[in-house]
Amino acid sequence: MDNQNLDELNTQVSNVADNTVPLFEDVAETIPKNALDYMGNLKRGFYTNLDPDNLVFAVGVEVFSARVKQGSELVTMPILKMLTADKETQVPIYVFAPEAGSSYRNLPNYIDHKVKVAVSTLRKINNQYIAEGSIRQAEYVIGKKWFDDFTKDPEKFKSEERFGTITQVIDTDAFGCVFFEYEGMQLGMLARNYYYQTWTTPLSTVAQIGYKIPFKIEDIQVTTYEEQEGVKIDIANHFPVPKGTMYKIMTTRLPFLPSPDTIVSNLLKKNAEFKANIVGCHPVQGIFVEIAPGWIIKGFLNSRSPFKPSSEDAKQHTAVVVRLMKLDQATKTGRCLILRFPHGVAKTIDPHNH
Repeated sequence: MDNQNLDELNTQVSNVADNTVPLFEDVAETIPKNALDYMGNLKRGFYTNLDPDNLVFAVGVEVFSARVKQGSELVTMPILKMLTADKETQVPIYVFAPEAGSSYRNLPNYIDHKVKVAVSTLRKINNQYIAEGSIRQAEYVIGKKWFDDFTKDPEKFKSEERFGTITQVIDTDAFGCVFFEYEGMQLGMLARNYYYQTWTTPLSTVAQIGYKIPFKIEDIQVTTYEEQEGVKIDIANHFPVPKGTMYKIMTTRLPFLPSPDTIVSNLLKKNAEFKANIVGCHPVQGIFVEIAPGWIIKGFLNSRSPFKPSSEDAKQHTAVVVRLMKLDQATKTGRCLILRFPHGVAKTIDPHNH
């Protein structure tokens, strides 16, 4: 087959593939007649007064792709279908990817989760109406209210104790983050701000969906979607993206947790024996033990100890019982005496038996 025929075939296949994607108007559900006044009031109220009270709670139910009219063109894009959270008047609202706000790349994250949405458009189709919503605009309205309160009295705002409910946990070797709902908005918190990280306690063991967590807002920054690196990449690849002002909310849970520095200081004062974990074992540098989050110190064996830990103990984070000998709070270094191995040392493969 020559190149011209191959190009024609590829074009035909592309057209067929595109035609398999439905038109938005053909698959979208319209607003029930008994809910038209309710949705119309929400739309008018939002454009009259940009206030969180003029937003509506909605729950994500499905994500699909459809062709949407943009000017004279048809553009295929992901769409999130939501239902208003009021069980008596559940109305479908459709959120196009550019209107999905900070999570526009991950629309399925909204499924079975509740956030506030702005009713932005009532599209008329054959004397009926389809509700289109915007999470982006809702995030703007809520974020602006917080930002205004923040600028009026930063210290008071940052000191307030708040509570959110975890909706997603990402825990990989490269990245850890917790997402949670607060006042109708999805917020994120980096793992290092959620808990004092350790080698032996993965984020997923201390953060689970449904947990209600206390937190504080540390800072709010005003920026634009177009300035975000991920958005720049998507624009270059011609993907639909949100645009305009956004508020970056920095959150933390650490003020509600015991300080590791205080914990180890008290252990030293009490001359206590306690559990720690081996995290390093080097033939020259010796044994390294994690005694608390952020505290990795040298461990020394009792001269009469029959155990000989190996690199396998570092990999398995073998438990040990230790007593602190010396600590330096400034550098978070020190020494401890390894008294016992409550479960023995890690098993190693004997090369002579294989």
